[in-house]
Amino acid sequence: MKLVYGSHTDKGVRNENQDRLLLMTLPELSAFAIADGIGGLSCGAEAAEAAINSIKLELEESESKDPKYIKELLRYKLKQINEHLYSRAKAGYPVMGTTISVLVFLEDSYVLCNVGDTKIFAVRDNKLSTISMVHSHSKIRNILTMAVGPNADVEPYTFIGEACEGDSFILCSDGVYNYLEEDYLLKCSELEEETIEEAEELCKDFIEKALENNSRDNLSIILVKLGREVRE
Repeated sequence: MKLVYGSHTDKGVRNENQDRLLLMTLPELSAFAIADGIGGLSCGAEAAEAAINSIKLELEESESKDPKYIKELLRYKLKQINEHLYSRAKAGYPVMGTTISVLVFLEDSYVLCNVGDTKIFAVRDNKLSTISMVHSHSKIRNILTMAVGPNADVEPYTFIGEACEGDSFILCSDGVYNYLEEDYLLKCSELEEETIEEAEELCKDFIEKALENNSRDNLSIILVKLGREVRE
């Protein structure tokens, strides 16, 4: 299956960009993630970077490409990262926290794992759906109910789904999706040439539109399109 992806990140009106991205393609596995460091805490960027680097290393070293194994691996790793960050705070270091959403593709399956409110959307047959779990207060924007680092324990949301030709996936931080109509995100289905350059331009378009709509946060987005292979 042909996989095309693009990404873009911008600090927006903030002084620092505390978002970190993972874009990784291996022979039998492709992985994408966004970690959004919690701005109200010290060292949000460091927490986000630690989470991304740990996931990257774990996937690179994994010998199994079985979806069920990868799901449990991601769940365990996020709990381990949480324990590490929390123990540092207990030892007197600044409290650190981050959201993180991870999407891994394995042949005809995808594995999702997330903590916090960085969303993952799926588009199939021109219909958009949120496939990640949003760990935030239902009535108050930007109030997280779960994140990696601030508390002693965390329970990541995990899911295994079917990946089909023609599907599109969007990972984006709240600095993007809070300032865009969800129907606008359906533009991801408009990748005609299905090239990295086209995907990158569309990601920039999403962020520019969110900024026009007065986004007040860091902005990060990753677009993944499962293209159709050309068969002779």
